[in-house]
Amino acid sequence: MREMFLAGPMGFEYDGVLVSHPLRVILLVVWFYICVRLTRDWSRSALFPKRGSTALMLASLFAAPVILFILYTTELFKQAESRNWGFTATLKNFFKGDILKKHGQIRKYRGRCSIVLLDSAGLSFEEIYGSEGKDSKLATKTISLAEKIIAEALDERASDILIDPVADDIFAVRYRVDGKLRLASEIAADQCVAVVNSIKALSGMDISEKRRAQDGAFTARLDWGTASFRVASAGVIHGEKLSIRILNNAAGFIRLDQVGLSRKNINLVRDTLARQSGMILMCGPTGSGKTTSLYAMLSSIDASARNIITVEDPVEYSLPLVSQIEVNKRAEITFANTLRNILRQDPDVICVGEIRDAETAAMALQASHTGHMVLATLHSNDNLSAMLRLIELGIKPMLISEGLSLIISQRLVRRLCDNCKKPARLSPRKRQWFLDHNLSTDGVMEAAGCEKCRDTGYDGRVAIFDVLKMNEEIRKTLFSGPINSIEECRELGSGIIKSRLRKEALKAVVLGLTSLDEVKSVL
Repeated sequence: MREMFLAGPMGFEYDGVLVSHPLRVILLVVWFYICVRLTRDWSRSALFPKRGSTALMLASLFAAPVILFILYTTELFKQAESRNWGFTATLKNFFKGDILKKHGQIRKYRGRCSIVLLDSAGLSFEEIYGSEGKDSKLATKTISLAEKIIAEALDERASDILIDPVADDIFAVRYRVDGKLRLASEIAADQCVAVVNSIKALSGMDISEKRRAQDGAFTARLDWGTASFRVASAGVIHGEKLSIRILNNAAGFIRLDQVGLSRKNINLVRDTLARQSGMILMCGPTGSGKTTSLYAMLSSIDASARNIITVEDPVEYSLPLVSQIEVNKRAEITFANTLRNILRQDPDVICVGEIRDAETAAMALQASHTGHMVLATLHSNDNLSAMLRLIELGIKPMLISEGLSLIISQRLVRRLCDNCKKPARLSPRKRQWFLDHNLSTDGVMEAAGCEKCRDTGYDGRVAIFDVLKMNEEIRKTLFSGPINSIEECRELGSGIIKSRLRKEALKAVVLGLTSLDEVKSVL
C-alpha cells in the first residue's frame, strides 16, 4: 500500500497519477480571485491604456498585481517628470499611493439607495434620448459614472460638486464638505467630458457651447425622496468647468429649536414672528446657513392661518401651504418686481431670499411698516455691517430703525469628530488668556482625524448666532443723525452694538464642540 503513494516536487503520485498538493490548489484559487477582482476594479481606470486593452485585461486575469504595479510605476514616473519631482518626492509618492487613488474609479458610496438623474420635466436620460442604438452602452456607462459622482456627493453630505479640467487628459472631481473642498478622484478626460455633457443635457444647457458661461438645473430621484441641483458651467484653459450646487432639500424638515439658537433667542424669534409687522434680517457670508435658518422660521409659522409668500433664488424646498416664487431673470422675474406684485396679494408674511439692491431693500422695509412680517437675508459680516450695508444702499436710518425688529448674524463652524477629538495642546499664552477671562480649558479640544471623519478631525457643522434686538436706544442713535462712514459705525459698535459672534464661538470651543483653529479660520 505504501508503494502506491510516492511523494514528488509537485505533489503526490497515486498509482501513477499526479495529485496536486491541496495548499497549492488553494493558493492558485486565491491568486486567480485576486487577479479577477483587480481586473474588474481597475480595468476602466485611467491607468489602463486604451490601446491593447483587451489583451491587457486577458493578461491581467493571470497576473493582475504585476501588471498593475508596472502601470502604476509608469504613471508615477510620468508624473515625476512632468512635475519635476526629485528622487525623494517620487519615492514618497510611490509609498503614499495618491496616484493609485486619483486614477481609480469613483469610490463606491456608502449609501445603498438607488439614484436616477432627471431633467426639469422629470424625465430620465433614457426617456429623453432612448436606450437603443450604437452608443447606448457608452451612454449607459456615462450616466452610471455621473450617478456615482452625484450619489457619493450626497453620501458625503457635500454642498457642492466641482468638476475641473486640471490637464488636457485629466479632470478632477472635488466635493465641498462642511465648507472645505476635498479631492474625490481624478478621471480620464474622455470619460469626464461625456459626464459633463450628460449633466448639461439634463440641466437644459447647450452642450455645443463650451466657452460661454451657462446655468441650469436638474433633479435626482432616490429611495428617500428627491434632491435638487443647480449647475453652472464656464470655459477654462483645459476645457469646461462644471459647478454643481446641491440644494438643501432637508431644510424644510428642520425646526427652529434645531438650528442651534439658545432657548432665550428661540423665544425672542418666536415672539417677533407672532407679531403682525416687523422685519427679521439674517446676515452672513455665502454658505453660512442663512437659508436653512430662514426655512426653520417659516416652518414655525402656522401657514393655514397666515398668508405666506416667498421670493427665492432658487426655491430649495417646497413648504406646505406657502406660495413660493422663484427668481427668473430671463422672464424678468426679479426680487424687486416680484416683491412689488406680492404686496397686491394680501400677504401676512413675506420672505425675500436675498436683498441685493436698493429697490428691494427699500420695498422690504416699507412692507414691514405697512402691516407685514418680512423675513430677508443680506450678505454682511455682522449686525453692525448689515445696518451700514443698508445705509450704503441709500436706505434712510429712520426707515431702518423703525422697520427692523431683529438682526441675526450667523456662521457655521465645523464640529469636532466625537470619535477622535483629543484635548488641545495650548501654549502657556493661550492658556493664560482663557484663565484671565474666567474660562476653563478642561473642555478645549482639537482635531485628530480617523476613518469615520475621513482623517479631517471634523464631522458636521455647528451654527453660531449673534441676535440683536432693535431697542429704543439703538433706534434713537440711528434716528438722531445719519451714519455715513465706517468710523461712525465702529463707534456705534463699540458702544451699544457689539458683535457677539466671537464670544459665542468661544463658548463652543470651551464646550469641546469645535476647535480654536476652526474659529480663527471662520471669524
